[in-house]
Amino acid sequence: MSELRMLREALLSPYSKQWEKAVESKFNQLVKAKVFNWIKYLSNDKKAIGSHIVFKEKLDGYEKHVKFKAQIVAQGFLQVPGLDFTETFLSVARFTTLQIFLALTAFLNLELHQVDIVGAYLQGDLNEEIYIKVSDRLAEKYESGQKFWRLRKALYNLKQTG
Repeated sequence: MSELRMLREALLSPYSKQWEKAVESKFNQLVKAKVFNWIKYLSNDKKAIGSHIVFKEKLDGYEKHVKFKAQIVAQGFLQVPGLDFTETFLSVARFTTLQIFLALTAFLNLELHQVDIVGAYLQGDLNEEIYIKVSDRLAEKYESGQKFWRLRKALYNLKQTG
C-alpha cells in the first residue's frame, strides 16, 4: 500500500481517473451522512481549520492495484483547546475483555460475526461550531465559490472524533 501526499500528485498520476472516483465516493459519503453545510464566507470572529485529502492505494500480493481510497480529513492539530473542543474521549475495549468474550462464545458454542460500519466516525454529532477550509479543487467541483464547511458531525482527525 502506498500513499500520495497531494491531490495534485494523484491527479497527475497514471491512475488519475481512479483517484478522482475515490475522492468523489468519499465526498458523496460525507454528503449522505450530512457531515457539513457549505459556507461562502466566515464572519471575522470565526476561524477555519485546514483540511486535506489522504490517498492510499491497496495492492495485492502481485503488486496489482486492488483499491484506491481517498479520505477527506481535518487538520485537527490546529484546534484550540477550550475554543474548538473541551475534552477528548475514546472508549477502547481492553484485550482481556475481548479474550473473555471470545472464550464465552466458544464455551457456549455461539456464532460470532464481525461487522464493519463504513463511515462510523461520521456518525458523531458535534457540540462545537467548527469550520473547515476546503481545498480549492473540491470547492470548484462541488459548490462554485463556497470555500468552507460548517461541520455538523465529526470528521476524521478532529479532536472530537472517536
